[in-house]
Amino acid sequence: KVKAGEETILVSSALQSGSEAAYWESREPGISSNFNGITFCGERTGGGLFIVVGDNGTIMRFTGSSWQQVSSPTLNRLNAVALVSPTDGWAVGENRTILRLQGTTWSLYTNIESAIPSNVNLRALWVVSPNEVWAAGDGYILRYTVP
Repeated sequence: KVKAGEETILVSSALQSGSEAAYWESREPGISSNFNGITFCGERTGGGLFIVVGDNGTIMRFTGSSWQQVSSPTLNRLNAVALVSPTDGWAVGENRTILRLQGTTWSLYTNIESAIPSNVNLRALWVVSPNEVWAAGDGYILRYTVP
């Protein structure tokens, strides 16, 4: 039985051709947390990278064999994550939290204080390119661009 938001991360299997249906399998992360967002980047057959985010600033990565917890600069709930590449990404969460992945390190993105109030919970994220990222939540829509 699968329940969303509990202590199991689900990764879909490869779709099968013909009349056979795809199926879900459980990938136990090894920690107790609620997970709120998941993304993937890369070639599925060539390795790729899954990232999940969740409560208490939880960030986990999966490269094909096991989940590893990643150091997070926040204890705030993270709601969404998106990757430009395996070494460039973003995550958003409660209390206007925005994290940036550069290389292998996640850091708190602080150039947002004047854009929205501190109690805004960012819930959605879309990466258009390395130079354009959109985030939304609690009545606000934000756009990050590099000139």
